[in-house]
Amino acid sequence: MATVWFANLPVKRKILLVVGSFSAILLFMLALAVLDVRAAQARTEAMYRDDLMAVGALTQARTGLDEFAGQTRGVAAATVEQARAGADVARQVDAGSQEAAAVAAAVDQMSLANQEVARTASELTRLADSLRRQVAQFRT
Repeated sequence: MATVWFANLPVKRKILLVVGSFSAILLFMLALAVLDVRAAQARTEAMYRDDLMAVGALTQARTGLDEFAGQTRGVAAATVEQARAGADVARQVDAGSQEAAAVAAAVDQMSLANQEVARTASELTRLADSLRRQVAQFRT
């Protein structure tokens, strides 16, 4: 009974109804496609901006590495010059090694002090926990 109205329509109206329905579906699909293209374009632009930032970071890194290479070449040239100085360099190395030994001894002492501080902090934490438990007993 529901299809009787369609059967009673003239052929021209039936064709127009079918073509109109397909056109409406096609327009809806076209609108969805346009929205998807816009979303894809937005994602593509975001990816481009991200890639552009990465390229900028790589350029900065390369510039930094180039500067470092120049500094390294300068240090190498200075090292060759110092090697020619011979006796003066030997004296400076000896003084530097004595200072390094003094620094190493100071580092050892500092390490021991740090260990003692860590042990004391651990002991204080344990005492604080114990006091908290004792105070909690008085509160209840």
